[in-house]
Amino acid sequence: MPLTIPPSTYASQITFNPTTNITANTVQNAIVQLYDLMAHLSGDESIGGLKRFTDTTQATNTTTGTRFDGGVGIAKNLHVGGNLVADNLPKASAIRTSSTSSLSTSAVNKIVFNSEEVDNQNIHNISTGNSVIPSEYAGDYCLETYISGTFTTDGTATTRLRLSVYKNGSFFKDIARTTIQPTSGAFTLAVHGSVTLFNLAANDTIDIRTTTATNNGATFTIDSGSWFSLYKKP
Repeated sequence: MPLTIPPSTYASQITFNPTTNITANTVQNAIVQLYDLMAHLSGDESIGGLKRFTDTTQATNTTTGTRFDGGVGIAKNLHVGGNLVADNLPKASAIRTSSTSSLSTSAVNKIVFNSEEVDNQNIHNISTGNSVIPSEYAGDYCLETYISGTFTTDGTATTRLRLSVYKNGSFFKDIARTTIQPTSGAFTLAVHGSVTLFNLAANDTIDIRTTTATNNGATFTIDSGSWFSLYKKP
């Protein structure tokens, strides 16, 4: 039996009954319109309406669950039903492994924490005592510190120890302060405090400083084991 080849028919010649959001009346135009309305694999586009992803795969890291390989900008509130896990938010913690040399009283002294416990974004410098806010992580940070020190000369005068945060080389906020009235001999003074640092900008430099005050000219030595931590709030 001979093969009968039908005459050529083009999609533009086939009628189409418009339905839903498709208003074209030929198959060819309906295909074009459908392509314009669909979400594409690449390119910038806006998608309206509420969308729901029904895959319930649990995310245990950045490569599981529903993935976004780039950044995500959210213009309004974000409500999270489970835990919010931010693996790469900056966090640093460091201690002093040895006592400082004697510090002058009635002077402001920067504390250098010379041994790190953790520093996932390399924000803390163990040589200078400075912590620098990374360029992609501006925002609110929590800072906590504990300082223990010894006044090395005999004293009975009222003695004060003050801890402060300095930002970009200037006084920013007090963390804590304490006062003691010793009876005699050398004595130890410790202070612990925490503070939230709001609206830190990229490349802001943070450090911790002490101010001591006493009437008898005693010198002050910060003990080993004093520590600080700094981390970004989600």
